[in-house]
Amino acid sequence: MLYDVPQSYSEYDPSNFDKSHCGVVTVREALIRSLNLPVLDVEKRIGQPLFHAKLRELGFQTLSKPAEHYGLGLVLGNAEVTLLDLSNAYACLARGGVYLPYWLIPAAPSAGNQLFSNEVSWLISDIIGGDERAVDSSGTVADIRICDWPRRRERPWDSVTRGRLPTIRIM
Repeated sequence: MLYDVPQSYSEYDPSNFDKSHCGVVTVREALIRSLNLPVLDVEKRIGQPLFHAKLRELGFQTLSKPAEHYGLGLVLGNAEVTLLDLSNAYACLARGGVYLPYWLIPAAPSAGNQLFSNEVSWLISDIIGGDERAVDSSGTVADIRICDWPRRRERPWDSVTRGRLPTIRIM
């Protein structure tokens, strides 16, 4: 259980996007609703150096300054990261917590480093990938579903993908 209550840190008075407070919330609810206050509290409890070190282990090389430079807002995204590094961090969750450096050309796969347990990886993936998040943000799942691509006879990638949309795999 986490606490979504007003907090103040020195000169920093954070709030949730909608300025509301929910009181006691589950980790699932905090992630689904993108609540700022509970995650700030978690970062403060585990400590900025440990949180920063875990992000570095996940491959966020742009976080080259000491943890203190970023402050508590690091957990809210106040630091610049590359899309490739962010995608690879999500891929770590999809692989059951096993981190592998990304590669842009085929390479021999390695065993990787187990950064998170299978259970934690599944739980976070389920929370951030489910329809609950869509319902909370828009009211219904149908409101945010993306329509199918229009059916056309010929698309530029058809000869390569046999009509399927091209995909990018991060392994």
